[in-house]
Amino acid sequence: MPSSVPSTSQRIHVGPLLWGQVGATDFWIGASDSVTLGASTAVNALASAGWTATSVVFTNTATGDFGSSADDTPSNFGANAGTDVLTSPVIFGNYAHMLGASRTLGYQPTTLNADVYGAFTTASANEAATYIGFTPARVYSGGTASTFFLSNSSATAAGAAIDTAYHLWRFTVDATNTTLSMDGAAAISVATLADVWPAAFGWVVSTTNRPAMSWAHIWYA
Repeated sequence: MPSSVPSTSQRIHVGPLLWGQVGATDFWIGASDSVTLGASTAVNALASAGWTATSVVFTNTATGDFGSSADDTPSNFGANAGTDVLTSPVIFGNYAHMLGASRTLGYQPTTLNADVYGAFTTASANEAATYIGFTPARVYSGGTASTFFLSNSSATAAGAAIDTAYHLWRFTVDATNTTLSMDGAAAISVATLADVWPAAFGWVVSTTNRPAMSWAHIWYA
């Protein structure tokens, strides 16, 4: 890292319309944004900030118990058709973006991390191309009677049995390994691919399965 990097030890948190801001360290998106903006306005605003958002469905619910995950169906960004997409600008994981974050952090980060509270509301098909996450670090459903898989677009690792419930997925990417844990369970891992960064973040639908995302937090460390 260049010696001129300031020793600030600070973090800059930005919402989805400012993900392109150089120097940001933490990137947030939440379905509550659509409650404020309205569905069509939210899609237009995301598109103007470099996102790809096609046929995104915004669902706002109020059916859970206080503080309980047992019957929680959170507000979410979902899909209602094949080929739906909600993806960010292609910015994460390359040297230039991490160098920008270092100007705030005071050190050169070595990991890209993401917490995603999401679900596959339809998970019956084996579809590696329908996923949540980064293209080179993503989770997808292996279909009925199968598991969730971590994929780097080349190799896969099997995780927990599929369902349609909401889970907290955590991705951690470093120069060697890409890992995924679900709800705090032991992580599964694949190798981190070279020559594929930077990457976008979000969800993509290929045919049958339907991802949904309540919120996500991406950060460098």
